[in-house]
Amino acid sequence: MLQLSPFDLVVLVYYGPLFAVIGLLNKILTVAPKVPPAISAAIGAFLWVPQALHLFVAGVLSLAARLVVAPVVGLSL
Repeated sequence: MLQLSPFDLVVLVYYGPLFAVIGLLNKILTVAPKVPPAISAAIGAFLWVPQALHLFVAGVLSLAARLVVAPVVGLSL
């Protein structure tokens, strides 16, 4: 039987929507008409922005946790 840890659930809740959107966009792009390479690159750059913002939040949370935990467990900053 599959057992999920609380960490697994947090990762699923955090990354699940991002990967759902990526999967949906991939399906849409398979039926989209052909576009010039420059337009394709612009679409790719535009779609990269939500992913980068999503990962930025994870980085900020990680940094905040590190700053809080570091003095407690004796890590150097």
